[in-house]
Amino acid sequence: MGGFGRLRGTPGLLRRLALLLGWLALIGVGAGTTAWALYIGSRSAYHIMVGDVFSIATLVLTLLAGVVALLAYQASTGSPDLRLGIMFYGETEPYSHEMYYYKTSKKRWDELEKWFNADDDYSNAKLEEDLDGWRKIAYIWIDNKSKYSAHNPVVIVRFGNVDQPTMGLCKSWKDEEDLHWKNTSFTSSGVVVVDTQWDGGSEYPIHGHSTRRLPNLPLVTLFSTEPERPAEFKIELLADGYRKIEPITMNFTEKPAQAVHQREKGERGRVLRVLKRWHSAKSRNNHP
Repeated sequence: MGGFGRLRGTPGLLRRLALLLGWLALIGVGAGTTAWALYIGSRSAYHIMVGDVFSIATLVLTLLAGVVALLAYQASTGSPDLRLGIMFYGETEPYSHEMYYYKTSKKRWDELEKWFNADDDYSNAKLEEDLDGWRKIAYIWIDNKSKYSAHNPVVIVRFGNVDQPTMGLCKSWKDEEDLHWKNTSFTSSGVVVVDTQWDGGSEYPIHGHSTRRLPNLPLVTLFSTEPERPAEFKIELLADGYRKIEPITMNFTEKPAQAVHQREKGERGRVLRVLKRWHSAKSRNNHP
């Protein structure tokens, strides 16, 4: 059953099956019509009647109409091929789907924990100002690598399980109702967002071989019960006849040794690139 469910979730599978069955049916009709015509023509004792001619002509016209209709369906209902890009400011690998959450003070994190574990409305949270809050805004876009448009696109960010949440966005009931991202699922307290989504609708299709920039998603109040470990959430890409789920890894902390190593590695890489360009320029000057 699980295998059948995965097949049903394959983007464009139903379309490919419909096209296959359609072409097989047309081939069968065409082969049958041809065989009938050859059979009638090969019988010397059989006199072709006007009705036979009309019958064959009708079948031929029906076959041609079916081919045209199937080609039109094939050209207009192709499946998109969507690719998610997501990153914080300053990151350089938006398609790796691994994000690094910037440091939050202990006082602010403790307040977020109280908010996350609240039993009811917690609209009066006293959060310490986050000077790096602008770094915790997710920039998101969708690339369509197919020539077919993605109609009525929807992007859903799922932070976790509603019944046993380990991560979520701490939100109050005072949020603006006209935000581009709509919160669709909350914990039982009603103050922690588990699912939020953007609806493109018919106004914002993702055309073939193009990119659709989504509204920024503020994650400044994102909380995890295990910040010392990488957490995973999912982003679901939907369109007419299309569904794809992308897992995202969120790192809430970065080990100091690892951070130093990454900086040193980056510096070494930049130095090597400069030296390589310098040697290339020198070689061109020495060998005109």
